Amino acid sequence: MHVDIVTIIGLLGCVFYLASHSQKNMVSLRVLALASNVFFLIFSVLHTHFEITQLLGTPEFILNAILLPINTKRLMEIIRLTKQIQQATVESPISEWLLPHMHLSKHKAGEVLFRKGDMAHEIVYLAEGRLKLQEIGHYIGPGELIGEIGLFSAEKVRTMTVVCDTDCELYKMTDEMIYRLYYQNPKLGFFFMQLIVKRLLADVRRGAIGFSLGGNVLLKLLGEEGDAARRWLEAAVAVSVPYDLAAGADHLERSAMGRFYTRLFVRSLQRKLEAKRALLDGRVDLAHALRAPGARRPRGRRACAAARWPARSASR
Repeated sequence: MHVDIVTIIGLLGCVFYLASHSQKNMVSLRVLALASNVFFLIFSVLHTHFEITQLLGTPEFILNAILLPINTKRLMEIIRLTKQIQQATVESPISEWLLPHMHLSKHKAGEVLFRKGDMAHEIVYLAEGRLKLQEIGHYIGPGELIGEIGLFSAEKVRTMTVVCDTDCELYKMTDEMIYRLYYQNPKLGFFFMQLIVKRLLADVRRGAIGFSLGGNVLLKLLGEEGDAARRWLEAAVAVSVPYDLAAGADHLERSAMGRFYTRLFVRSLQRKLEAKRALLDGRVDLAHALRAPGARRPRGRRACAAARWPARSASR
C-alpha cells in the first residue's frame, strides 16, 4: 500500500484527536485537540488540491475550521486562569482573578441572603454594601468572600443566617462553576482549602481565665474594651479577684508574713516578665516594671504603679 504525505498528515490528525480523549489535564487535552484540528485542516486542503469550492464542501474541513478557534479560546482561558491561580494567595484580591467568572446579583437592605441550615450551593463575594451574620451580630464589608465553608462541608448546609444590612451588590459562583474551574486547574482547590483553613482559624472560639491579680487585669481590660472585646474573646472568667488592689497591698504591708509574700510575688512577676520579654517588648514598660523593688516593697498605690497594674479593679 502506497502511503503519501497527505495520508500521513491525516493519520497524525487522527492520532492527536484520539490522544486528546485520553487526557485528564485540560491544558494537554486542548493542545492535542488543537494539533488534530490543524492536521485535519492541512489534510483537507491537500486532499482537495486547493480547490476552494470542493474544500468548502468537505465536512472535516468545516468541522475543524469551527473547532480550531473554539479550542484556541478555551486553551487561552485555561492558561490565563492557571497563571492567576499560581499568583493568587489567600490575601490576593478576589476581584482580580475570580470575579470575572462570577455573576452579579443585587439585593435590598433587610433581604435574607440565606438562613442557617439552608442547602449551600454557591459562594458569595460582597462588592458593595454590608452583610450581617445574624447569630453573632458580626458585620461583613466589601471585599469579603462568604459561604465557602458550607459549600465544601460534608452536609453542604449554611452554618449561619446572613442578612443584607444595606443594599448590596454581590457576585455569586455556584458549586457547578467552581467544579468546572477546578477541573480546568486543580490548584484552585488548594486556594479554597487555604481560604477555609484561614476562616476556621479566625472563627476559633477564644476564652480567658484570670486568677487573683490576673483576674483584676482581665476585668480591667474587658471594662475598657467593652463590646469591642467580642471580636477576639468569646468568654471570660475571673476567680478570687481583689476588689481594691491598693487596699489589699496596704493590708499585706502590715505583717511580716505579708511583706515576705509581697517580695516573693514581685520577684516571680519580674522573672515572668523577663521570660516573656520578646512578646511584651513595645507593649509594656519592661524597664519600669523590672525596677520595682523586691526587697522593700513600696506601699499602697505606689506598689500598683511600680508593676504598671491598675490601682483599682474595673469590676467595681
